[in-house]
Amino acid sequence: MLHIVSGRNCKTMLTQAEADQFMAMTKHFVRPPAAITIPPGADDTYELADPNDREKFLLDVWRGTISSVKTKVPEQSAGCNRPCTA
Repeated sequence: MLHIVSGRNCKTMLTQAEADQFMAMTKHFVRPPAAITIPPGADDTYELADPNDREKFLLDVWRGTISSVKTKVPEQSAGCNRPCTA
């Protein structure tokens, strides 16, 4: 969802056409990072701007984690009385 924030945290919803224009707009990093490296479970925000520096954007980058505790691997032969085929 794309919001415009101006003034004192006043949020204005955009139409889909306006959001598409902002998404298609060429942007650059205001303070270019050497590299974007995010460890698992972390997030970071980068400031972007249009070529004329009139429009400002925030790029939120986050990386989830994978919990091996929640992973289940079923046995292929479980409950199969005959040879199982794919």
